[in-house]
Amino acid sequence: MNRNSDLASKIYAIFIAVIKCFILACGISLLLFFFYDNELEFTKDNIICVVGSIHALLLAVAGVLNLLSAKMWSVEHSSTTASDVIKPFGKAIISNKEKTHEYTRRVVTVHEAGHAVMAYLRNADTIVVTASLCKPNVATGYDTFGNVEDVKSMILVKYAGAIAEELIFGYYHMGSFLGDNSDFKSATELIKGYITMINSEMSKTLLDKELESQLIDISKAFYQESKELLSSNIKLVEHLSSVLTDREELTTEEVVAIINDFKDKEENTNPTNS
Repeated sequence: MNRNSDLASKIYAIFIAVIKCFILACGISLLLFFFYDNELEFTKDNIICVVGSIHALLLAVAGVLNLLSAKMWSVEHSSTTASDVIKPFGKAIISNKEKTHEYTRRVVTVHEAGHAVMAYLRNADTIVVTASLCKPNVATGYDTFGNVEDVKSMILVKYAGAIAEELIFGYYHMGSFLGDNSDFKSATELIKGYITMINSEMSKTLLDKELESQLIDISKAFYQESKELLSSNIKLVEHLSSVLTDREELTTEEVVAIINDFKDKEENTNPTNS
């Protein structure tokens, strides 16, 4: 009996030593402190305590291993599907950029075509079109610039870009009113000058307070007049816009030739009854 008891004590001592080494390797200082600072006797309570500690430790280790395994599976799974997800997403981004570029290009060509067609309809002497995305512009001018009708024509031309967008897209974009040199602000300054030209009694200070009521009325009237004129010539705008898609710059002679050629073809296709 004593021999069996001694054998069990030795096995227990070896077991405790192994557990101490295991705990030391795992770096669990609290349990290590408990084992080293308390000499355990071979009793039922101590055995239960040790077994319980081992059980808790094994559960913790199993939990950590399970977590690491799940993490590794997640990484492997995500890496296998990443190419499937990223590639279409990348294509979508590129596609969206292409669509955005195409749409912006379309807006620019329509806008500048509106200016150019209105300048043509108002008999401008200079109509130079630049429809690049960097710096779109239509330079218009009159050889006799200075009379009231020329100023009015310049105002109608300024509004025509936004009107062309409104007629084709259903609304105009913010480029028409943003910035110090926007079409709307330029038109407003021209209207101020127009008011002083048609009414000699007005001061030449161009004060907003003095011009406010007339400024609003004339702006509305000229915008509507420009819209009606451009609406009846919307096919010219669409045609010139399509030309500007391929050619970013047009001289006055080219603009006039393109519009006249289109009008001739339209008249030959749809002759009016005299």
